[in-house]
Amino acid sequence: KRIAGLGAPFGLAGNKYGWMVELDPRRPEQAAVKHTWLGRFRHEAVGVRARAGEPLVVYSACDRHSGHLYRFISSERVSDPSDPANSRLLHNGRLEVAQLQADGSGRWLLLHPQTPLAPLRPSHYERFGSAGLIEVPHSDRRQAGAERLRSDAELERYCQRFPRLADLYPGQGEEQMGAILIDAHLAANAIGATPTARPEDTEIDPITGDLLISFTMGGSDETGSPDPAIFQGPNQQTPWPFGWMMRLSDSPADPAEAGGHFNWRMAA
Repeated sequence: KRIAGLGAPFGLAGNKYGWMVELDPRRPEQAAVKHTWLGRFRHEAVGVRARAGEPLVVYSACDRHSGHLYRFISSERVSDPSDPANSRLLHNGRLEVAQLQADGSGRWLLLHPQTPLAPLRPSHYERFGSAGLIEVPHSDRRQAGAERLRSDAELERYCQRFPRLADLYPGQGEEQMGAILIDAHLAANAIGATPTARPEDTEIDPITGDLLISFTMGGSDETGSPDPAIFQGPNQQTPWPFGWMMRLSDSPADPAEAGGHFNWRMAA
């Protein structure tokens, strides 16, 4: 009970569970490698883009009601896409999370101590007749897990108290960044990432290079629900208990410049 964090419904320690781990079947004697920069959440799907002269890009999704879509960008560039040593590019970079707009545009938000807080407002859900609740890191920083913001007034008070992620996660350098990565889902909620509809799989289109994402369910549970402005049925129904297929056309990633923009549309 002492470690009842978001990712620990079974009492599992947050530094040990919920991570992406790499094993090389050609070298069974080699220890597994934990790729911390990919963040800790309910990883369900990974799409990898490795192009010569570009940074390594890894897309991954959090399979839960209100889960987010993430993008990792390596600090170094790929030389040979077929080189197994590209694994080292996962050791340093940045993690970003998607914010989608109803007009088909979107941008990547950086999970970083200096990123300002801007959670999705409860009034946004109310416009669609939904009682969506926003979970954010608990305001009592001695407490693990989350609290719910039930009104815009509560949200504004929370953001006044914690203007940036740095105000929620103490420490310096790697210690502080590690705390954010451990708490990736709640940190993403806090900065305004779009809650989605249980993303189940991501694939890179081999012809266009677009990212294809399958969303399996537009429902909700006690921890959250998808953004009703984005995830609607064919006649604007919300909630919509079925799924979608999204096509996301991303902008080129730049190791030196965080963030970026993309366009998206529902393909099915």
